[in-house]
Amino acid sequence: MAPLNTDVNELNSRILAMLPGSSRIYMSSDTFLPTKINSVIDDINPLDMLHGMNFSSFPNHEIQLEVGAPVV
Repeated sequence: MAPLNTDVNELNSRILAMLPGSSRIYMSSDTFLPTKINSVIDDINPLDMLHGMNFSSFPNHEIQLEVGAPVV
C-alpha cells in the first residue's frame, strides 16, 4: 500500500521496467455524447483538464500495460 497515487504510479513504472518486452499505453475515451450544444460542453470541460484529473476510485486517463504484468 502507498499513501499517494503518485507513489503507486512510480512503483508501477519501476515494476514494468523490470519485465521483458515492450509496454503499450492505453487511453480512456475522451469524447462527449453528441448534443446540440456540444461546443458549450467542450468549453466548460476542456479535455486537458479531464485528462489531468486523478481520483482514487477511477482509473487514470493513461494506463501502461505489458504482457505478464499483473492487473488488479
